[in-house]
Amino acid sequence: MRNLNYKNGELSRKRILAFILQYQEENQRPPSFYDISGGVSLDISNIAYHIRKLIERGYLLKEPHQHRTLRVTEAGYALIEVDLDTASVTLEDVVKDAVAQVPV
Repeated sequence: MRNLNYKNGELSRKRILAFILQYQEENQRPPSFYDISGGVSLDISNIAYHIRKLIERGYLLKEPHQHRTLRVTEAGYALIEVDLDTASVTLEDVVKDAVAQVPV
């Protein structure tokens, strides 16, 4: 069961990264934690946890004590397998790919 929780955490983090990219593309600014919470249907405390993990692992950057400063790093793009030259991604595509990788 522990491995499944790990996979679910990775799936949530991929969904969050994909949502951030999609939101930035559509709104020309990074999303707030509340925007992300609504976009990926996770509780705000879970969003804060996953954002912290993404920053620790080098997938996201955030300016301290500033709002709406999330930026996806090259490692973040690689995690969700997005070509940096064509950085258009949909949340649905990432979720489909991530779910396909979770063993049944």
